[in-house]
Amino acid sequence: MNPFIFGKYPAIGTLVVLSNMNADVVDLFMEDTEVQKFLKIDQKFDVCLFEIFFVDALLGLAEKYNCILISFTTFGTVKWSDDVTGK
Repeated sequence: MNPFIFGKYPAIGTLVVLSNMNADVVDLFMEDTEVQKFLKIDQKFDVCLFEIFFVDALLGLAEKYNCILISFTTFGTVKWSDDVTGK
């Protein structure tokens, strides 16, 4: 099932695939050795910049590092990305 062919598959199936993809991407990111080292840094940053496609769970890093969150999408705006970022 290709989740990017919207309308061709039942909406619930697409939602499940996208949700699983989100969890897989975040898991891979969080398990990376360099990311684990970075997370141990107790530091303040001015800005966190995120492509928000499939990384909603990572938006909490802005809170951890006490900084402004700037998010963007490379494929155009959709309602769920506005909801996630509070627009």
